[in-house]
Amino acid sequence: MRTTKPTNVAIYQVLNRNSAFRGPGVFFPLFNRRFQKYYANDENIRLIYIIKTDDIEAAKEGARNHELEESNIIFLPQRNNRLKHFLEFWDFLMVILKHRIKAVTFITFSLWDPDPKLFFLNRLRSWLGVKLSLVVTYNGHAKAFLNDYQGRFEKYIIRHERYSKVKWDGVISWYADTLELVEKSMVFGKPKVVKIIESNFCDDSLFHPEEKSKIIYWAGALMPYKRPMMFLEAINLLVNSIDWSQYKDWKFSIIGSGPMMDELLGYIEVNKLDGIVEVIEFHKDYYNITNRSMAHVSTQEIDHFPNLVINEAMASRCAVIATSIGRVRKFVDEGQTGILCDDNYIGLSSALRTFIELSDEDRDSMMTKSRELMFERHSDIAYVNTFRSFWSDMLNQSVK
Repeated sequence: MRTTKPTNVAIYQVLNRNSAFRGPGVFFPLFNRRFQKYYANDENIRLIYIIKTDDIEAAKEGARNHELEESNIIFLPQRNNRLKHFLEFWDFLMVILKHRIKAVTFITFSLWDPDPKLFFLNRLRSWLGVKLSLVVTYNGHAKAFLNDYQGRFEKYIIRHERYSKVKWDGVISWYADTLELVEKSMVFGKPKVVKIIESNFCDDSLFHPEEKSKIIYWAGALMPYKRPMMFLEAINLLVNSIDWSQYKDWKFSIIGSGPMMDELLGYIEVNKLDGIVEVIEFHKDYYNITNRSMAHVSTQEIDHFPNLVINEAMASRCAVIATSIGRVRKFVDEGQTGILCDDNYIGLSSALRTFIELSDEDRDSMMTKSRELMFERHSDIAYVNTFRSFWSDMLNQSVK
């Protein structure tokens, strides 16, 4: 028999009409579903998912389309008048009080201007007895500080200073650099609980193997930091360095949207790669391509982990070909589940050649081991337990 009520914790996320349940915006709704799967009746922690949105009905429809239980989801309206910040904080405060929430974790996909309600809540945190924490899902902020604000990371300086005005009880991040950032700066003050996430997971109900074709694909935003051009340059080098007629069954796909689209299409035309490479604008059903492919290529600029696209590839039984940077070995066991290469198009071209020249048996084994690794190392329960442990550690600290 339960003798005590569970402690209510909340995650807070903004999901507007144009971003809700798409791309990165779909991950934490999926996380909420998996947390409810394992801990809906937990005696220690009860999760409440707060979503602020500019279209509540659209958000509710998105939740239903993704089979999310609405029982623990609270939708808050985005206000659009001169009292916007006050009214939105009032809505938020009423949820905190009504549900007796003792910890709130704010989700941000990059450190844009902080939500004004953070500062209101920070002033009342002792009276409310609520802990404040932040999910850091982008590592540009860490690179900015650890590299003396160099290059394009300079834009984060002012935003960092704003976040330092909140007394954070905890910070949780996929990026190991965040730990060093907390130790060497005052961006987040000195939170007592800092946790680095060591796994990731995806919606394996969508991403699963189907009959395979000789397709190697790249997927992501068509932005310079994703480096899709490296993939094209590697393909061009490969095609022109071997007798491609022996490998004409192989095709390459780039799946994405972004400002580099015209540049990529121009490169394909100039180098006569039509019929070998196709560029497909990203769409929510892109799993129809990944599930039929044999390998995924990742050319991230800074780190491959925790690129959700790689999780999706592994779940689809695709080998992973990636540059050897960051914590990529969380995804790739070299020569077993994929191929690692030097961080340039020449190294990537060599890795592509190695993969297509594998025997059918060795290639099939690599693909199978990639999927197995996905579920051994990146299970949903491991990810959920990381957050549950984080909240437990934070709740054991007194509020000041």
